[in-house]
Amino acid sequence: MREFHKYLSLCIAVFAALNCYSKDGKAKESGSGAGASVAAKVEAKSGAKKKPSRMSTVVKRVAPAVVNITCERTEEYVNPFAGDPFFSFFFGPTQHKSKASGSGVIVEQKYVITCAHVVSHADNIKVTLSNNVTFKAHVVMVNDSQDLAVLRLDLKDESVQLPSLQVMRDDVEIGDCVLAFGNSFGVGQTVTHGIISARNRVFGNRVMMQTDAPINPGNSGGPIVTMDGEIAGIASAIATKSGASHGVGFFIPAKAVQHLLDQAIHGAKESWFPIEVQTADASVIENLIDRGVLAAGGVIVTSVQDGFGLEPGDIVLSFAGHQISNKETFDFLAALVPIGESCPVTIIKPKDMALDGVPKVNTIHIKAQEKPELRTEKQQIEITGSNVLSGVTVTDITPENIKKFNLHVDHGALVVAAPKGNIAMPGDVIIGLNGKNIVVAKDVADALSSKSAGFAITIQRGLTTIQQSVIR
Repeated sequence: MREFHKYLSLCIAVFAALNCYSKDGKAKESGSGAGASVAAKVEAKSGAKKKPSRMSTVVKRVAPAVVNITCERTEEYVNPFAGDPFFSFFFGPTQHKSKASGSGVIVEQKYVITCAHVVSHADNIKVTLSNNVTFKAHVVMVNDSQDLAVLRLDLKDESVQLPSLQVMRDDVEIGDCVLAFGNSFGVGQTVTHGIISARNRVFGNRVMMQTDAPINPGNSGGPIVTMDGEIAGIASAIATKSGASHGVGFFIPAKAVQHLLDQAIHGAKESWFPIEVQTADASVIENLIDRGVLAAGGVIVTSVQDGFGLEPGDIVLSFAGHQISNKETFDFLAALVPIGESCPVTIIKPKDMALDGVPKVNTIHIKAQEKPELRTEKQQIEITGSNVLSGVTVTDITPENIKKFNLHVDHGALVVAAPKGNIAMPGDVIIGLNGKNIVVAKDVADALSSKSAGFAITIQRGLTTIQQSVIR
């Protein structure tokens, strides 16, 4: 019996030893069955190279087209001793050089889109690519009202191919994910992400999109990009108390960007509608809502070109399918309609407001016209006769006096002289008179010559629109 146990132990030992080796004579790894297989797969996966995420793929495609812009400006300051032959010698010149930087993005070969305030009054502009290659650039076109500028790179070799991005066809929607690129605080190219927080947000006198993607100083002019790698807009401003981002950033939407590119690069003409409007006050909107018209806002036509389908006093509720809540939104949308294109406008006539019941809402179609070119030679007119503008001198708006008077409109009659106490002041621009749209100085005399039951004037004074009426 003892020999049997010895024999059984020997067999078990031999079997165990053989089981530790594979058929090819190599020792087996620890673990067996399904557990060993799973462990091997996990180890294999951990050692494999990870595939890039969707966001990193977009960044790699977009980053090479984002540029840093450095501008050199000549600034003047007022020397309290200017003109004094003694003290001016000690206090030196009244000019000094300053530098500023921002961001931009290459949109087509040789062309860069950025913000107007980034390159404003720049003497020299340098554009640095992500690979640290630097080019000189010059301004092709600026639209101060939209805060956009188009630059052209001065390439020694025109055949060189530069990375560029496409501008998206449609605007982004609230909740869409976006990436913000730019040279934040001058530390180098930086990428942040967020979502679209709001659309058609009025910031200053501009209509922009809002995002919570961090936008910091140095980001101005940089692209806001969709997850498809297309330009959704250009970063322009932030709402902040500290100077840094608090998650309330604003960017110029894609439609405005493409509109300026079409003009600057492809020679498209600028369109306009010969209409002036003002934001409807709260009492008008409350009256509409109380009478069953669902309106969160609206604008009132103050002047319009004859035969255009609208009349002074008409209330515009929507334009081209967008609800209109203020003058800024109307002007912004109207400027983006191509020449010759007809768009629907939902209005209420003043006579319908006076009737009982729900006012009748009408839809008409108006067509965008080619914007009149600024005159290079100005015509100056002195207003005479028995009217509230008697003694006022007006002139046409030219590129020179836009800069001289820092005007925020490019059509109308510029007031260059006015009697003391007059409703108009030098520097004002008359844009509407007695229901007529004023484009040039001569239009003022024509509007005053027509018979009218009263006097109504619309004046642009800086960023403020002033309207006044006098009943005879």
